Amino acid sequence: MSIPIKLTISTKHILPTNHNISMYDQFRSQAMAAVDEVMEEMAEMPYPAEESAFAEEPVMDVTPDQLLPGDEADFDPEDPETREAIRRRLEALIDECFSQAENSENTGRYIFTTEADMEVTPGSIVITYDEAPGSDLGETRSVIRIDRSNLSSLSIERSGTLMNTLICEKGRRHTSVYFSPLIPAPLEACTYTRRCDIDLDEEGGVIFLDYIIEIRGADVQRTTIRMNVMPLER
Repeated sequence: MSIPIKLTISTKHILPTNHNISMYDQFRSQAMAAVDEVMEEMAEMPYPAEESAFAEEPVMDVTPDQLLPGDEADFDPEDPETREAIRRRLEALIDECFSQAENSENTGRYIFTTEADMEVTPGSIVITYDEAPGSDLGETRSVIRIDRSNLSSLSIERSGTLMNTLICEKGRRHTSVYFSPLIPAPLEACTYTRRCDIDLDEEGGVIFLDYIIEIRGADVQRTTIRMNVMPLER
């Protein structure tokens, strides 16, 4: 079912307090350091003795400090405990870098209202719209894709003057390629999503995003977006 809608997008961009640094690799290296700290703490824990409460379970063949390899080549990002340690460290770093910058000269706001098309099926919602004429995005068409079985993620595909596919999945990091006529070669972009809240159906609703994005080699920034969707009466 295709529904004409009124789409209002409110965007806020926040530069970090120290916007002379690039944190694409810094976030990961500091998160890895946090994992190392966790493993050091585990290594200092007393090893369970045969007569301890752990005796009913098979005795481990390795000490706790050997449970997670220190070599990043052997690092398993899918391990739940490791992923959670990294998530906590990333959130702490983000708060540290951006908390002092919000509502200062490092914050920019932008509001854009347009007519758009929303295609609704039992399994998905797709919103298609053209970016504002005269904006930095030029003549760019954006398509928001939502899987209705997973309302904590979405993708935004842009084509035209700017070409990029942005994947926002709560608590996860995704990389993509960023094409712009202002840049002689495509660049790699990294997005870490803090929040992806979707309350939307054929009657309209709201999408809220809070993510950290960095074009490799450029300044990192935090972006929050609120999209209000309202069906148009013809």
